Amino acid sequence: MFWNSMRNLAGAVGIFVAALGAAVLVACGDSQPAPTATPVPTVAPTATPVPTVAPTATSVPTVAPTATSVPTVAPTATSVPTAVSAPSSSARLVFIDNGTFHTCGLREDGAAVCTFNDEAGQSSPPDGEAFTAVSGGLAHTCGLRPDGTVVCWGAAGEYDMGQASPPDGETFAAISSGAAHTCALREDGTPVCWGDDEQGQSSPPRSGDTLTTITSGAVHTCALREDGDRICWGGVGIIR
Repeated sequence: MFWNSMRNLAGAVGIFVAALGAAVLVACGDSQPAPTATPVPTVAPTATPVPTVAPTATSVPTVAPTATSVPTVAPTATSVPTAVSAPSSSARLVFIDNGTFHTCGLREDGAAVCTFNDEAGQSSPPDGEAFTAVSGGLAHTCGLRPDGTVVCWGAAGEYDMGQASPPDGETFAAISSGAAHTCALREDGTPVCWGDDEQGQSSPPRSGDTLTTITSGAVHTCALREDGDRICWGGVGIIR
């Protein structure tokens, strides 16, 4: 009982003390005005200008292309046939014949003119000569003079197989050059040949026939008899 009374008294004292503290706080608050809030000026943030930096043009160095040294290759010494100028168009020809790689003709005065390949001298006729016929082979040419004698040119060096060396003291009525041989007809129609005879092209048959025309190929020769029949020789193992 005693302790309950003491608890009640303590509680009442506590309430009184709390009420007294509150009254003191109110009294103090009325005597001292509350501090006014100092307005803080609102400062708008200034936009700091960001300097515009123009991009610098990066200088790209121009590299001049280096001149590549192209090696000069010296041409190999290939044997190139010597070309002879064609006869002037004003030089009227009355006869013409082809060799393998060259051509020869006769002017009205009988002078020979040749053109194209001249590697062995086959397109270089002698000066001061007149011919009634001319015939070209591979590397040589032969001409028939008005008196029936034969003059040949070309077949120089390694090409010489006797085809440009007609027999001495002979006269002929017709002539024909093969690749490396030459055949001609005497006035009586008998054939005579000289030069390369590997295929028998320079060995006409001794038949006693009279021949009227003769023509030479690369490794063979043919002729016509008086009756128009053909006779050939050479070309052994190649064309026969």
